[in-house]
Amino acid sequence: MSTETPAALVVRLFGGAKVVQEICHLKAVTQVRRWNYPADRGGLEGRVPARHHATLLAAAKLRDLPLTPKDLMPWLDAPAEEAAWTPSDIRST
Repeated sequence: MSTETPAALVVRLFGGAKVVQEICHLKAVTQVRRWNYPADRGGLEGRVPARHHATLLAAAKLRDLPLTPKDLMPWLDAPAEEAAWTPSDIRST
């Protein structure tokens, strides 16, 4: 399994945080960079907000980039004990 986070993968595939910002119609590039920040710095610890998944997958398809839903949600392939979550794991973004 890759150690690259979903957020880092998205930024790398699209060629930078600025491109991802534009695709997702975000106000500032720091919003994309924050996806990789640790939680104690207000980040998402490498997760891509779910509200951007469809947009990013569509943009990747248009650009022939190898991005899949499992890239954005790697726990889909994880064994049940690794994929387990609790309600406290869900935060608004």
